[in-house]
Amino acid sequence: MATAAVEDLLRLAWQADVDGRPGMRDAILTLTVAECGPADAVLAERCRKLLAARRPDHWFATSATLGQALSHKKVIEALARLRATFPPMRVARLLMKGAVLGGPFLGRPLPLSRVLCDLSLEPDDRATKDKHLSSRPLETARALPFPGAATTNGPADSSGPDPALIALYWSVLVAMAALLSTVVEASARESRAA
Repeated sequence: MATAAVEDLLRLAWQADVDGRPGMRDAILTLTVAECGPADAVLAERCRKLLAARRPDHWFATSATLGQALSHKKVIEALARLRATFPPMRVARLLMKGAVLGGPFLGRPLPLSRVLCDLSLEPDDRATKDKHLSSRPLETARALPFPGAATTNGPADSSGPDPALIALYWSVLVAMAALLSTVVEASARESRAA
């Protein structure tokens, strides 16, 4: 299985793809290929083939093998720039920012199998088997979305937040404030009586 750093890069590439940023997605997939170790050779080759198929002018498309591409001087320089642009801390921060923009999070990361399937990195038999997973919206793993928050499909709806959802949030907040006020007053009375 992929290392944690490679998994984070794949999730960030998926997030860029969902956000409609193919340039960032391809840059991160390129970095993912370079960060893959020997145990991830199959994944690295799938990423290389995907990048070559999407962009015939990509460095990986002009070389016969991955080793040849990674040893080319321009590729080495570009990978150094990509590593400087996307250090592990920034990748983690971008993933966290994406999770925050998606709404309340229930603590379950996006399954790597879904990331690979959505990025077309799964073998054909698995991709067709799990195709229904990629058609489900990400919000199925989240609680109620924040009103007006950006979704994984893009920015918030131009028609504005759902009034029913806002009313629900306000009624919960008012109920919590009333309960807190009652508890504080009862506590104050008990302390005066003692």
